[in-house]
Amino acid sequence: IMAQEPQEMPQIAALAKAVILNTGTPDEAKFQAAAIAGKTANRLHIPVILDPVGIGASTWRLNHIHDLFSQVHPDILRVNLGEARALLGQTEHGVESLERFRRTETDSCARELANALHTVVLLYGEEDLVTDGIRLKRISGGSPLTRSVTGAGCMLSVLCGAFASIETTFLEATPEAATSQPDYYSSACLAAHFWKLCAET
Repeated sequence: IMAQEPQEMPQIAALAKAVILNTGTPDEAKFQAAAIAGKTANRLHIPVILDPVGIGASTWRLNHIHDLFSQVHPDILRVNLGEARALLGQTEHGVESLERFRRTETDSCARELANALHTVVLLYGEEDLVTDGIRLKRISGGSPLTRSVTGAGCMLSVLCGAFASIETTFLEATPEAATSQPDYYSSACLAAHFWKLCAET
């Protein structure tokens, strides 16, 4: 429901099957709300998807994201290459990546970020890349026009939340899987595949 008031975050997050934290158009209150919602979701084992929009655009944004990481563990981190490199301290860019890199460089960047933050990274681009630091999958297809649509990456983050919530629900409903951990790597792969298929139609 796109809630953003800090005072209601504990209740809203507790009701959710997945919590998507999108830091676009940020202010102090929104970062506070994101921290409260994320901590509530972590405590209740509700999947958290973080979309750190344009974090390389300013030191203020980057510092707030690092502060958020100190309080909240995202199960899926959905970034573009510029955002991933900014998080690793390699460069500072805005919302979209400004450079093209060889495939081996993007693989290395995504793996390094996944291992540093102990999370699943979905690196969004012409070819999406999903990794948990060990497994790595490239997902091609879709339409080149998608990259020209503002908010397309944000929509992918929401799809990650939808597929992650199904993963959690499946484990709750399956007795033999009761002791298993949710596989958010698979959730991110499914979300990326689904989004590419949507763009093709």
